[in-house]
Amino acid sequence: MSDRSRLRLAVLQVLVLSLVGTLFGRLWYLQVLAGDQYERIAADNGRGTIVEPATRGRILDDMGRPLVTNRTSLVVSVSYAELSRQKDKGKATLARLAKLIKVDAKTLYNEVAPCPPAKERRAKKITVCNNGSPLQPVPVARDVDQQIAFQIMEHRDDYPGVDAKAVAVRAYPKRSLAAHVFGYLGRIQPDEVGKGAYKTGYDASDLVGRGGIEEQYDRELKGVSGIQTVSVNRLGRVTGVVETREPTPGNDVVLSLDTGVQEAAEKALDDWMRYARAKPPDTHGRTSPAPSGAAVVVDVTNGRIVALASNPTFDPERFGARMTQAEYERTFGKAAGDPLVSRAVQGTFAPGSTFKLVSTVAAVESGIASLGGSFNCPGSLKVGNSSKSNFEGRGEGRISLFTTLVKSCDTVYYQFAINEWRNDEALIDARRPPRETLQATARGCGFGKRSGIDLPVERSGVIMDRETRQKQWDENKEQYCKDAQNPSYSDFVRAISRENCAEGYKYRLGDEANHYVGQGEVLVTPLQMAMAYSALANGGTLYSPRIAKAVIGPDGKVVKQITPAVAGHVPGSARTLDYIRNALASVPTDGTARGAFAGFPFGVLHTAGKTGTAEVFQKQNTSWYASFGPVGSPRYAVVVMIEQAGQGGQVAAPAVRQIWDGIYGLEGRKGAFPGGVAPAALPRVAPDGTITAPPHAPVAHPATSPSAVALPEPSRRRLFG
Repeated sequence: MSDRSRLRLAVLQVLVLSLVGTLFGRLWYLQVLAGDQYERIAADNGRGTIVEPATRGRILDDMGRPLVTNRTSLVVSVSYAELSRQKDKGKATLARLAKLIKVDAKTLYNEVAPCPPAKERRAKKITVCNNGSPLQPVPVARDVDQQIAFQIMEHRDDYPGVDAKAVAVRAYPKRSLAAHVFGYLGRIQPDEVGKGAYKTGYDASDLVGRGGIEEQYDRELKGVSGIQTVSVNRLGRVTGVVETREPTPGNDVVLSLDTGVQEAAEKALDDWMRYARAKPPDTHGRTSPAPSGAAVVVDVTNGRIVALASNPTFDPERFGARMTQAEYERTFGKAAGDPLVSRAVQGTFAPGSTFKLVSTVAAVESGIASLGGSFNCPGSLKVGNSSKSNFEGRGEGRISLFTTLVKSCDTVYYQFAINEWRNDEALIDARRPPRETLQATARGCGFGKRSGIDLPVERSGVIMDRETRQKQWDENKEQYCKDAQNPSYSDFVRAISRENCAEGYKYRLGDEANHYVGQGEVLVTPLQMAMAYSALANGGTLYSPRIAKAVIGPDGKVVKQITPAVAGHVPGSARTLDYIRNALASVPTDGTARGAFAGFPFGVLHTAGKTGTAEVFQKQNTSWYASFGPVGSPRYAVVVMIEQAGQGGQVAAPAVRQIWDGIYGLEGRKGAFPGGVAPAALPRVAPDGTITAPPHAPVAHPATSPSAVALPEPSRRRLFG
């Protein structure tokens, strides 16, 4: 190698070493000397999101009247991210705010502090916390006085991280009217986000529907929240807005429920519950507390719910207000009558003689009874080892099945029960399955299973049979035997428990007899009863009811039509159902409801019905009346149940009469449907939110009649004289 080549190689080596040294030096500078500076720059590029809830859709009645809407409220919110940067983590700020809005400071802190892990929440019994982003302001007070809002805004230095502004909140213009239908709003819980109904499209800071339409159609009502993506430095300060997505308003939900009919139903229910409480004690010295009741109105032609009332009721707006646990218990607990429970859908009660719809179909279709036959109606009848009686021990001699329904003769049905039970026992002895026609008919009429109404919670009731009795005994035998030895129980309870311990698996003749007259372990909801009588009225089609008719978008276009489904058909022939309808048409004129309907304008509107008086151990009777009308061309079924109120003909029947008046505008009352027909078309919703009611339905029946006689007020007991 020449000297020139060696020189070139040496220069190249020096150049390479220089470049490597420079590179390592730069890396050392970036990682060591300038590490903190670049970490801050990276932190400045962190991102967070702030959710802007969408305006929730409205809930409208059949005429487009807003039943649930939104209103403007002054709301105070607190940013935990801002509080956490303060020296004392915001304790002084929250103390000042708590004094201003009159809230406990510790409670306030728990509401805005991030939720700890689930295990820690359970251990510390933390029930309220902020499960949203720390950047998301947490509402802590709404409907605050303007002076409070001004003080917060004018003294920002005293309330860093606190804001007060006007926002949209849920409003219920009719307050408690149909509260069980609507439900209310509540915070989504930490363990709900990303699961079940909230798997997608929900944020940890969302308010969601709880109960009723608010929950059932929450996804349709909530809309799509707006998202503001912001850059955040490592101190949690927002340094800029990266991206903004505007919220999309929720859809409106239109119901088949009519405000006028709902008001009439709730008024009648309240009037006659008060009447029952005011009655003098019975012959045993018992008063009628009438603690709860329900009323249902359904369109028998399509299965749509027109009214669904439950008493006691509640004000859904109370859930937007701050309450202590003690206040909650006083307002919504047992002392207040458990008002959150819908007696129409979640309450189960013995139906009494209203269940004879099922018993009659079962007896005729099984061949135990014939439509043209006559039956002995003694005042009492021996059933097994006991004697069972008619109401007040009255007998009627030999009567037709028609008169049996009109007069509600229990002893005829006890004889039906004896015959069916013996037939089934003979099949069992022959190692063949029992027919259990009563139970099969009951299920065919929609009892013992959920109706499928579009509400989130519904009870199925109980239709007892041999298989269910065996399962029940297997599950409870140990407890029965313990109760039989419990000295704190009465002799009667211990005796019953001893019997259940030894032979509780047996389905006895007495059970069948009780069930044939809607007693014993038959439990139904008022909604189930309304749907069964609706099926009777329309010729046998049992609908799965719907209370929502349609979903309408913010642009006014119909997003979805909601139609009741056919759930089945009553297992009785057209001839049998027609016979029962004709018999029930005489109940309010010549039968057990004639006192309640004395003077009713039957020439204008002839309705049919069946009374029910269900006995309850150590309590007053449950009062029922199930009806449909007009008799010639049935349109509606109306059912009222009032717990511990007395005879069906004295309390529930006149309440139903009052509802019929409210539907058709009879006896001096304002009518919701003077023509007798609910609107078929949907209300029109314009893009600007204005609503146009659907056209009025054609008049099918006269609204008033010169022969109409005013119904006495509930307190005037001469109605039953």
